[in-house]
Amino acid sequence: AEIANAAMNRNPRTQPFPDAARLHALIDRCTGKDNIYLDTYWLAERLFSDTIFANMLLLGAAYQAGALPLEAASIEQAIVLNAQAVENNVQAFRWGRLAVADPARVERALGTQQVSAAQTLAEVRERLEHDAAAGALLDEGLAALADLAAEGQKELGVRLAELCAYQDVAYAQRYLQFVRQVWEVDRGFSRGLQLTRVVVRGLYKLMAYKDEYEVARLATRNGSEERMRTLFDGEVEIVRQLHPPTLRRLLKGKIGFGKGLRPALVLLSRLKGLRGTRLDPFGYTEARRLERALVGWYCGLIEEVLLALTEESYGLAVEIAELPDGIRGYEQVKEASAATAKQRAARLLTEFRAQPSA
Repeated sequence: AEIANAAMNRNPRTQPFPDAARLHALIDRCTGKDNIYLDTYWLAERLFSDTIFANMLLLGAAYQAGALPLEAASIEQAIVLNAQAVENNVQAFRWGRLAVADPARVERALGTQQVSAAQTLAEVRERLEHDAAAGALLDEGLAALADLAAEGQKELGVRLAELCAYQDVAYAQRYLQFVRQVWEVDRGFSRGLQLTRVVVRGLYKLMAYKDEYEVARLATRNGSEERMRTLFDGEVEIVRQLHPPTLRRLLKGKIGFGKGLRPALVLLSRLKGLRGTRLDPFGYTEARRLERALVGWYCGLIEEVLLALTEESYGLAVEIAELPDGIRGYEQVKEASAATAKQRAARLLTEFRAQPSA
């Protein structure tokens, strides 16, 4: 009951979730067992860039902890029979097991989650030391929004650096300019710049969509292959399972590509400057047109909200700004989730417009 009250007696849009240490203490006191705590959302983001695999990671952890009276082979066979993201779900199950069986090995491969905001920003600056323009933009952004809390500065700094790598400094500059536009209005309210921080996350998610260039960059960036090799002994062959949208009509499943594909992926990652231009061979697909359109749609929503924002409507504004959280998946799945988000946006905007003006 105490745990339920701690979680339920709050407004999820304006109040943080109860302190993790407090919840751990309550659970331990009520169960009287040696419990295992695992942040599967963080692991899913690090491993798959998608929190949808968090539950499968948790299933693997539960199995390894002895909480499931089943064979691992049976669980993996069930995943295969379900025929939904089979490779990723199997890997998530195994990573969940490894996180319990050998957490130190997982930490060596993925790094630790317990990193301070200052340390994270220092690492970001180190990554940008050979790119003067990107470093200058990072300093500009952090200085302009200096009143963000430490975690807010960390969120902004990391995303600015990632957008520079994703596309270029000009692209990251567009992102920063819009965030500053939100901050200019938000600082007039006493809500701890909550709206600004939500937009920092939401706009980045829409601008950094996973297209062919980004998949190639992530697959070949420094350290990604080394981290995978640390998990195994001896010689390791890395095979990437890909299902390019441009070949979707010809192929029913994914194709496994070995080391011979790496040069092509490196070349593709370097062609990211074509993204969104007339010369972009992937930019004419429905999925890519939708992803570019979502950025403008979201900015339009936020601009309307900023024009009529009041203390009374602030909570609704945050809900509107959080809409990108629900836009997930790829291709048809993403299209469906985007349609759902737009329907919710229409309802929230109607409610927002009905609020008393300042």
